[in-house]
This record gives sequence, C-alpha cells and structure tokens, in this order.
Amino acid sequence: MSATAWIVAALVVWIIAVDNRLVQLRNRIANAFAPIDVQLKRRYDLVPYLVEVARGYPAHEAATLELVYNFGAEVREHRGLAWLFGSGIMLAGFAGRQAACPRLLCRGSASTWPMPVPCNGRAA
Repeated sequence: MSATAWIVAALVVWIIAVDNRLVQLRNRIANAFAPIDVQLKRRYDLVPYLVEVARGYPAHEAATLELVYNFGAEVREHRGLAWLFGSGIMLAGFAGRQAACPRLLCRGSASTWPMPVPCNGRAA
C-alpha cells in the first residue's frame, strides 16, 4: 500500500472514532437529564389534581366561616360565655367541619410525592 492509502485509511478511522465519541457524549447527556425529565412530567401530571383540590377548598372555607359567624351570633344572642360552655351543640359542629377538611391523598407508594397533607394537626 502506498503512503496516500495509509493516510486515507487513518483519516477514515479517526473520523469514525470521533463520530463514535460524539454519539457517546450525546447519549451520556441524554441519560443525565432523564431523571429531571421524569420529575417534571410527574409534576405536570399532578397539576389537574392540585387544581381539583384547590377548587374544593373555597367551599369548605365558606362553610367554616359561616359556622364561625353563626356561632358568634349565638354567643352574642345569649350574652355570655356561660351558655357556650353549657352547650356542646356548636362545638360538635366545629368538630364536624374539621373532619371534612379537604386533603391531598397519596397516590402510589407512601414514599413518593404527594405526601398526605396534615389538616388541623392530623395526617390525611
């Protein structure tokens, strides 16, 4: 073989080696960003669920505020706290509203997000 053939062969081998190295680096970069893509997709998939929970919360808040307003009106009507401690009717109503608090529920294993959100000191 002539010197020109050796140079062409070496050049072809070098081009193939450089191309393989570039492909290898591209694959390593794609693999490095794969966990980030997975996390972003999981967050994106949770958005409708979070919106649903956020839509349910104003109704709960309005009912709780109405209960507080009615409770204050009854206390003012009976003129004092003696009636308050003698009657457990409204206090039972507060306990019922506390139990109806909207919660985020865990979908999947217990170690993945979304974790149960505590509501009034209790885990969901």
